[in-house]
Amino acid sequence: MSTTCPGCHKAIKIEDVLVKSYIPVVDLQTCGRIRITKRGRVAAKRIQSGAGITCEGAIEGAIETDGDVHMGPKSFWKGTTLMSRSLEIAAGAKLVGVVTVPWHRPGSATPKTAPAAPPVATKSASTRTVAVNAAKVTATKTAARKVADRKVARKTVADKTTPTATSKTATKGAAKKTKRAATKKTAANKAAAKKTAAKKTAAKKTAAKKTAAKKTAAKKTAAKKKKQKKK
Repeated sequence: MSTTCPGCHKAIKIEDVLVKSYIPVVDLQTCGRIRITKRGRVAAKRIQSGAGITCEGAIEGAIETDGDVHMGPKSFWKGTTLMSRSLEIAAGAKLVGVVTVPWHRPGSATPKTAPAAPPVATKSASTRTVAVNAAKVTATKTAARKVADRKVARKTVADKTTPTATSKTATKGAAKKTKRAATKKTAANKAAAKKTAAKKTAAKKTAAKKTAAKKTAAKKTAAKKKKQKKK
């Protein structure tokens, strides 16, 4: 639901905005309330809300709201400035940026129910909270980088020790070539053995025939001699 600004004639959202996923925009503006779920994430240059912001997920960008800002557990905000009427930070939330609380839009009347405490004290307390949360974020990022570096180092060692697909293919090709050469050699040896055996067999047969012929000729010669002697 939206309406038109009477001054600049631009469209103005007046309904609440619910963010359940990642939304990258330049400006996120509404007169209603912006609610970001645990899985929701907003990445914008400027975020403006008339009724306030409730964040359970992550916000990136400058926040400007006439209402209150509630940061739930494990929520995250990073930007240049966060300006709101009040700020509630749950345990575990992380904020990185400059916080101004309480903040009122220039030209708007200060509400009668404004807190009696001076804004300077509130601002310093918020700044200390932001500094602590910023330190936590830095430590978390450093730990994440160390874990990533360890994974990269392990992967590098694994790549060095584990044979690659190309080397495996080359090894398989060499093994196939060796097997083919061995098969060819075996076939050649078998063929040579067959030829040698055939030659030996033929030589034996030829020698046997010659021996038999000699024996026959000798018998015939002996028989002729006997006949001649009898006569």
